Amino acid sequence: MGGQVGDTMPESRRLDRLTSMMRRRGIVLPSFEIYGGVAGLVDYGPVGATIKRRVIQSWIDHWTSWGDVVEVDSPTITPKSVLVASGHVGEFNDYMSECLSCKSVFRSDHL
Repeated sequence: MGGQVGDTMPESRRLDRLTSMMRRRGIVLPSFEIYGGVAGLVDYGPVGATIKRRVIQSWIDHWTSWGDVVEVDSPTITPKSVLVASGHVGEFNDYMSECLSCKSVFRSDHL
């Protein structure tokens, strides 16, 4: 089995096997796969959704059991005014580079 002492399988191969197993068992699947997918986004299948829900509920139960902690749920979309006030708009930059041959634009830190 992967991860045992003396295991000579490269880590990338173990990760590929784990990813394959998770897809076969319906734990996680690439989001928007029929449209080419989006790196880093996954859909939780039936098994994955159950695991995720149980982990989240365990986390909530742990912290709220203290008595002085409450659960809050807020939007994942942030208005621009919040980003301006926090300095994210004025202070953070992604330097861009343009390829003179193909005219494509890339983030410089990704080259």
